[in-house]
Amino acid sequence: MTESSPHSPIQSNKELPFDNSPWILPVFKPKGPSSYDIIRDLKRPLFKLLGKGRGRRKLKIGHFGTLDPFAEGILLVGTGKALKLMEYFQKEMTKKYRGIGTLAYSTDTGDEQGELLKKSDSENWPTMAAVQNACLAFLGEYPQRPPYFSAVKHEGKPLYEWARQGVFVDKPAVLRYLHFFDVSAIHSEEKFEYEFHCEVSSGTYIRGLWCDLARVLGKEGHLTQLTREGWGEFQAKDAKKLPIDSLSYDDLKRPDEFWDISKVFLKAEDARRFCQGQFLERPNFEGKLCWVYDDQELLLGLGGPAYNATKVGRNGLLKVVVSLTD
Repeated sequence: MTESSPHSPIQSNKELPFDNSPWILPVFKPKGPSSYDIIRDLKRPLFKLLGKGRGRRKLKIGHFGTLDPFAEGILLVGTGKALKLMEYFQKEMTKKYRGIGTLAYSTDTGDEQGELLKKSDSENWPTMAAVQNACLAFLGEYPQRPPYFSAVKHEGKPLYEWARQGVFVDKPAVLRYLHFFDVSAIHSEEKFEYEFHCEVSSGTYIRGLWCDLARVLGKEGHLTQLTREGWGEFQAKDAKKLPIDSLSYDDLKRPDEFWDISKVFLKAEDARRFCQGQFLERPNFEGKLCWVYDDQELLLGLGGPAYNATKVGRNGLLKVVVSLTD
């Protein structure tokens, strides 16, 4: 490593050729490049700071949730053991978006980069009140079919690859959850564009949401702009701007800075047992996911309930769900 870590989440192993601690770098992805493009561009500054590793022990770098090339906003880039938390960051945290959608016509991709499918008729345009009322119907559980141009797989191949070959696969609807959805203003009367805001569960396609809203209103629609403004408690305005030539440890975040859940602190012997995968009896344990630390406040991992504990008549058992130690 070219720089020492002043606030590493775990005890660093000085013999490792890289810092494998669970770091997260929030960046603001601009419109244009893909999420993979961002990862490729960040490898050099991250390797320079954390070390690249060698042989089978190489530093892993990845993102926690794709942003389409036409979209911008916060993208969480994880390194090392932070990538083990990807599933939980996706499942447990909501995402906030600001977008602009038109009701003038639909495209095959559901965004401005697609080909025109169908134009809306020029009569019976909905009032702003009608649009806002239609949004209310989507709140709560929302069954959504994946768009034809999406990364959802069919027979081992992403739907977008099938669609590019002219094969449009209808996948079953999946239940998502909308915490908030509101059309706040008319962005352009000439283009029949509206500005909206939403807070949704992970896996929700905002392109699909806008197209579904258009259908409810008896119109055709697609997205023209989209910004991911928040992920959990983190805001896009606080993310690192690109391009990035160099990084310091002050730019990196610990996983527990993004997810505000309960914390459990263990004494040395229990910390060792937790890291070894043993169940720990914790009488006051709430049975929910939690961050687990040792008595030096070093992050050991994500803990959770031992779900088979009740079968043997034992409650309050804590186990490791994701280990973040070497």
